[in-house]
Amino acid sequence: MLIRINCPNPQCKKQLRIDVKHAGKKISCAECKQHIRLPTAVELKLPVQVSTGAVTETPSAPGAEEQVIDFDMLASEAVVQEKVAQQEDLKETMVEFVCPQCDEPIKVSAENAGKRAPCPSCRRIIAVPKMETGKTADWREKVVQGPSLAKKDVVKLDGEWGNQAAARVSLEALEEAKALPKIKRKLTVRDYVRYGIYGAMLIAIAGTSWWGWNRYRASSLEGNTVAGVRQAIQTTKSVPEMHAVLRRSIGEWLLQPGNTLEEQREGLAELRQVTAAASDPLWVWVLDSDIANIVGPLVSLDPKQDKPLVDLNFLVQLIAGNKASETREDVVRILCKGVLKQAQGDPEKLQLAQNLLTTVIKQAIPAAKLTPPAGAPAKTALPSMDYSDQLNAIGVLAQELMRIDARDQAMKLIGKTTASGERVMYKPGMPIPKTFVAALTALSLPELEVPKADEAEVELGKMVGHFLGNQDGPGNEILKKKQEGGYAETNLLAYLAIAEQAITNNRKPEALVRLSEAMKIAQIYALRRNVSWSNRVYAHVKLCYLTALAGEVALAEERIAQLKLEEVPTADQVARGLVARLRTVQAGDGDTLLAGLPANSPAQALVAFQLSKKQVELERTASTTLASKLGEGPAKHLAQLGGLLGAKQAVVKK
Repeated sequence: MLIRINCPNPQCKKQLRIDVKHAGKKISCAECKQHIRLPTAVELKLPVQVSTGAVTETPSAPGAEEQVIDFDMLASEAVVQEKVAQQEDLKETMVEFVCPQCDEPIKVSAENAGKRAPCPSCRRIIAVPKMETGKTADWREKVVQGPSLAKKDVVKLDGEWGNQAAARVSLEALEEAKALPKIKRKLTVRDYVRYGIYGAMLIAIAGTSWWGWNRYRASSLEGNTVAGVRQAIQTTKSVPEMHAVLRRSIGEWLLQPGNTLEEQREGLAELRQVTAAASDPLWVWVLDSDIANIVGPLVSLDPKQDKPLVDLNFLVQLIAGNKASETREDVVRILCKGVLKQAQGDPEKLQLAQNLLTTVIKQAIPAAKLTPPAGAPAKTALPSMDYSDQLNAIGVLAQELMRIDARDQAMKLIGKTTASGERVMYKPGMPIPKTFVAALTALSLPELEVPKADEAEVELGKMVGHFLGNQDGPGNEILKKKQEGGYAETNLLAYLAIAEQAITNNRKPEALVRLSEAMKIAQIYALRRNVSWSNRVYAHVKLCYLTALAGEVALAEERIAQLKLEEVPTADQVARGLVARLRTVQAGDGDTLLAGLPANSPAQALVAFQLSKKQVELERTASTTLASKLGEGPAKHLAQLGGLLGAKQAVVKK
């Protein structure tokens, strides 16, 4: 009988045919010469003959049956049988030791050796000691020789499984368990650049998010505030002056730099309706002065611009809306300052500004038909038209030209004469244009020919002109002469004009002296203001306003009470509003800034709008303390709008 086996060498696998008589012996592979131990006849389960106690294999005959042997299967069966035998032996063997917890002797089956088990006595978990088996070395067990980290030369066979994967997994497990020591790597320039870029990106993202959130909040607050102001405009319960104040404020808001052209045109449309909305002359004077201050810097001096934002018609309507001469002169003066400031230092623009303003004055203040006084001789030659009001406005323009050192331009404007030396426009018999006379005096031009009865009025104009032209000596002579003659009511406006010039030239102590003299005149005639509104109520209100403008707000408030302006409610409210707008604002100031003003009155609303603009620059927030202290109503809406406007203007200034 033959045995057919394959060489166990994985690189050989040569098939061998061996006679059964060699069972249990060692042979050499005919191909790779590797030693092979053949299984015994018992392991092969071959038939045997028993003779004298010895085992004899049956010899094989020619053509006998071949048996194929699988060494791997035989090895597996041998291992299993060996393990079963070992387990049976362990069950019968006992391990004796003493419990380390209670010192009681213990006997445990050997199969628990090297494991943890409860003590039968104290029931604590203890370690069962290992048992020395004393078994012989097995070829199937790996024998480690040398140090554990010593390098070993291993011949790797094809298809052999290694332990590299296991080692790699083990390192990853150690890293996850944070058992490996951390080695700190030095940062390179590239690392610093990369981290810098990451930091800049994070800062940019955070800044953009913050900016977007603030913009959303600001737009939401703006929308609600503007909607509240518009709703207040539509409320029919408000007095006309409140409508005018609301339109004036929303107009300024829409005209701010950065708005679209459509929004700015809408703002001008709101300002056009201010004069029509107000009915009291004092309020028309205050609001039109504000409008002139707003639109003056917006007037275009570019001759190539076809459709300027502020057109000629708007300016003409603004000047024509004031009927009284004194208030109209104030509006003209403020408008001229705003327009001429843009042209200062540029002769070409200066000429354009002068031409524009002259055209506005002539169209807004047309000549009036002059009626001869009663009882005048029929053959007396008198002019038929009165240009005095127009010349007053021209005189204001000439004065403002002199303030910006454009003396030659002012000379050309008012020094025009005919070939015979006669003044253009002015004719004897017309009322005296005092501001025109003042301009002539300041420029040292020839005097007007006037009747002897009008010499006192001309002298007042000359007094103002001397101070305007820095000719203090002649001016003081006229002033002293007037004081010696008594405090005449006709001198009040001239004193105020001199005080205003001193304030403009930053000579406030001198202005306060002139205002004190004007106050003596005003107190004498305080009870007669119902005779002539223009010479008394307006002058008294302006006296208080100029006092506050000179830095004496408390004194101005005292003079309001001394002049008994409360007897004329509108004058009292306007005067208190003008003075309150000049109060010093501190961060955190509440409604004390509005003391003395009726709640939700036009004066309180206008003052709240103006002071909130100042306060926001100190508090650096659009939500001012002033607005938070007010109850619901137009004044609160305008305080919020003024705060928003002040915040935007502060950003533009920066």
